Amino acid sequence: CAYRRAHTGALDPLCRLLVEEDLVALEYLAELKHFYKKGMGLKDMNPRMACPLLQFLLDQLEDRALGRSELSSYLLFAHAETLVPLLMLLGMYQDTAPLSPDLLPDDPARRERGFRA
Repeated sequence: CAYRRAHTGALDPLCRLLVEEDLVALEYLAELKHFYKKGMGLKDMNPRMACPLLQFLLDQLEDRALGRSELSSYLLFAHAETLVPLLMLLGMYQDTAPLSPDLLPDDPARRERGFRA
């Protein structure tokens, strides 16, 4: 529902059966999934997956800064499965408390969280 609504501004016929509260719950369910699958939900594992990428990026910057590389740019392309763990490793978009399925839509902790899928 969210993809079509974001793309066209309209709901498809099946999604029209849902009320706004259902759509908010589905959105949060997707964020919970991404938080635990790629983000800080598994904080001992997910950011560590990005360590080799971060080391590679730092090596490229160092090589350029020390004149060991003449490349003017180095382009890398990635998906969320790569970028989200890297952002978590860099300490970006982290919440003070983990996302929880118990948070209600009007809970300030849910509205003010940093992690968004």
